[in-house]
Amino acid sequence: MNTHVCNLDCSAPATFHHMQAMMSDFLLVYLDNLLVFSKSFEEYLSQLGHLLQRICQLGLKLKPAKCQFLCRQVTYLGHIIAADSVDCEDDKVV
Repeated sequence: MNTHVCNLDCSAPATFHHMQAMMSDFLLVYLDNLLVFSKSFEEYLSQLGHLLQRICQLGLKLKPAKCQFLCRQVTYLGHIIAADSVDCEDDKVV
C-alpha cells in the first residue's frame, strides 16, 4: 500500500467527530487531531480537498504550525504510522 497521510491539529473536537462519520473511509479523529490516509497521491489530494472544504464551510480553523502534509509516516497519539506498519514511539515503551 502506498499511503499518504497528513496530521492536522484543529479546533472544535466535537464537530470533527461528526465529520468522521461522514468521511470514515479516509479520516481518523481523536479530540482535535485528524489523520487523513489514502492509497494513492490522487486519492489523497481528493480526500484532503474534500476535508478542507468541509472545514471552511463549518468556519473551523487549522493550526498551520501543527499540520503535516504529504508524509509517508506520522507520529499520532504515541504511535508511528507508516504505509506498512504501526509502531510505538520508543519513549512510550517501558
